[in-house]
Amino acid sequence: MEAIDLISSPANIDITLTDIVLPGGLDGVELIKEAMRARPKMGVLCMSGYDPTQKHRKWLKMQNINFLEKPFSSSRLAQALDAALAH
Repeated sequence: MEAIDLISSPANIDITLTDIVLPGGLDGVELIKEAMRARPKMGVLCMSGYDPTQKHRKWLKMQNINFLEKPFSSSRLAQALDAALAH
């Protein structure tokens, strides 16, 4: 919920990086949807090591949002962040 508050604030944010599985009832896709609504030009990147149904991955692909499978290298993270910022 803190992330949603921050996204809705006037803070300068270039990118949202989130996991699919989050504590507290909210999942990463819900966070991404809020980020896209509040800041349509902001970069978005999602990661996870656990997505048993893979339904979220299908939605992310349809939205053209990069997905990182955990574990990943720091160079792969840097590439994905660059791509998300360029999008």
